[in-house]
Amino acid sequence: MGTYLNSVKLTPSSSHPALEDPVHTWTRLALVVGVTAAIIGGGTLLALPSDATLQPASDAPAVVRVDAVERAPETRTVRLHGLTRAQERATLAFTSGGRLVARPVDVGDRVAAGDVLARLDPAPLRHQVARAEAQLADLEARLHQVSADRARLEALDEGDAVAPAERERLQSQERSLQASVEQAQVGVAEARRQQAEGVLRAPHDAEIVAVLAEPGETLSAGRPLISLAGVGMEVALEAPESVWATAAVGDAATVSLPGLDCQLPATISRVGAGAAGPQGLFPVQVALGETTCPLAPGLAAAVDLHLPVAPALAVPVRAVLDPTGSGAAVLRVRDGHVERVPITPLRL
Repeated sequence: MGTYLNSVKLTPSSSHPALEDPVHTWTRLALVVGVTAAIIGGGTLLALPSDATLQPASDAPAVVRVDAVERAPETRTVRLHGLTRAQERATLAFTSGGRLVARPVDVGDRVAAGDVLARLDPAPLRHQVARAEAQLADLEARLHQVSADRARLEALDEGDAVAPAERERLQSQERSLQASVEQAQVGVAEARRQQAEGVLRAPHDAEIVAVLAEPGETLSAGRPLISLAGVGMEVALEAPESVWATAAVGDAATVSLPGLDCQLPATISRVGAGAAGPQGLFPVQVALGETTCPLAPGLAAAVDLHLPVAPALAVPVRAVLDPTGSGAAVLRVRDGHVERVPITPLRL
């Protein structure tokens, strides 16, 4: 039996409907290497080299190798390269401006969700809250007074002692003050929110990867201050459309880190819906499994994606006749006879 490392996957042509179970029907396959003719003589398959001519029967025949058709593996492995990065990443900033008075963390520090990362000068924010609360209190007092005046007029109105115009004026003033009170309540809530956000906290467990301001600096609202990366790691890949078409979330993968001489299991965690960049490649993210390897963002990674494929057959690539033309075929040996069977090559 011949053995070949390179193989091509194929399916029988529709012109041979009898091949319903190709593994059992294709019992032996002739592997013809560099020949132009096959001859049957005395039950033996003969193959002549392309530069040979037919010789008398006394000459020794050329050797013909045979091998069995097998089912192709149900997965194919594709290797891509990328870089490790944190699954959760964030660049944090204050929502309001102010003077930075404290930043108790530095690059490389590990923090837990809710830990304090930085503080603004609390005095301006505290004053803003006090001003909003005072305005609300003033409006509530005025509303209370107008409501009391309207109640007294309604009591006098039973004797027709109050003009309708005065009663309507007080009702309108009360409605206006009520709306102002509600607006002032929103102002108080916003001032208190800004006061609370004068303290910057970690949104999740992470490591500090960059600090972009020092205590004493005056920051504008939204200016980046701290960048952090979560503890969970992934590999960002760019895949061609042939991989994107069959890759799915949950498919298995194996990640190798050449610089650390480490290998660890992984799974596809996200497949982009469209190509990005001028190369037309699709973003794919692979989540890393548990490992004792030391991980950090920015490590070079080789990722083997184990992708499912449709059922097919496998034969040695040298057994395929005219593999790049329109008449691809193999020679099947069955019951001492050789026949040419058209095939459809799928992939190496």
